[in-house]
Amino acid sequence: MLSKIAALLRCDLTEFLTGVSPGSKDFLNAELTAIVAELNDKQKKLLLEIAAVLKKQE
Repeated sequence: MLSKIAALLRCDLTEFLTGVSPGSKDFLNAELTAIVAELNDKQKKLLLEIAAVLKKQE
């Protein structure tokens, strides 16, 4: 149903639901910040290492 509304509005579904365009530099920042806030220091370091690996694969 929501996808149909987004299509009628000619809007990306993700943008319609989150208010942020997938092409935006702020895409998913709020969600990521909320998750990171709940991690301990060891988990944050692991997440940073994973992000570095993902970035290398671009």
